[in-house]
Amino acid sequence: MRKFAFVILNESDAIVDRYNLDYVTNLSGLGYKLKVSTISTDVEDYVTKIIQEKKALTFTVTHLTGYAGGQSLVNFLQRYNDSDMCLEYNNGIEILYLECKVDDVGKTELSEYSGVLEQNISILPLTPFFEKIENDITIKRSTIGKTYPYKYKYSYGITETLDNKIENVYIKEIPLIVEIYGTISNPIVTLRDATTNVVYNEVRFLGVDLLAGQKIIINSAQKKIWFDDGTGNLVDYYYKLDEAYDSYLRATPLTTSKLTLNLGISDTGYLTGRRRQYKL
Repeated sequence: MRKFAFVILNESDAIVDRYNLDYVTNLSGLGYKLKVSTISTDVEDYVTKIIQEKKALTFTVTHLTGYAGGQSLVNFLQRYNDSDMCLEYNNGIEILYLECKVDDVGKTELSEYSGVLEQNISILPLTPFFEKIENDITIKRSTIGKTYPYKYKYSYGITETLDNKIENVYIKEIPLIVEIYGTISNPIVTLRDATTNVVYNEVRFLGVDLLAGQKIIINSAQKKIWFDDGTGNLVDYYYKLDEAYDSYLRATPLTTSKLTLNLGISDTGYLTGRRRQYKL
């Protein structure tokens, strides 16, 4: 049975709150539609551009607790009106998310026979559906001279890369969310083509000395750069970026990329990352 919920994402794209929907029926807007631009000739047509069109999503929610359930949902939506909200869709095979805004909530009368309440919901999509791929990137400094048996994925001597490859199977770029932990000075994060080794995306910070326990969050999905002093107190760090380079990290479409971090010999910091893998 398909399950739906509204979820709230924090600065690291982690789920911090949710509202599970009792029963969802009359669902419209799933699936996808592509907009294909072509140049026509007498014999063949040539594709010049492909984009995925965003489709409005509508459905009916049945609240088993009647008016109380309907008001509870309205309160949740109002509380997080300015937050990063997603519709969570679990079809029993995979769990997908759609960043969205709820732009219409209808009201009906309570059923005098069953005591349930139905609400018609309309959603404005802000992204395609995506899979939340958690913590699949790790780069850190290991002990000098340390070696590993062949059963480990990588063995780079001083720098241990547990996983730094991103395979984007979507037709457009996908956003990465990375957290850089101290100690490290003036972090440089790069994305490069795994086949050609050519750098195509680079984020640099100036005048930054991260101490142990401190971190920088690059949330390319929410387009935010945060500094956390270790207490959860967040400070906007966009102004610390080197303006000559990129602001965010987005992996190129239909390509395998590698993520790197400029860890020095004396640095004890590390990087972890996750991504939104968009899907048709």
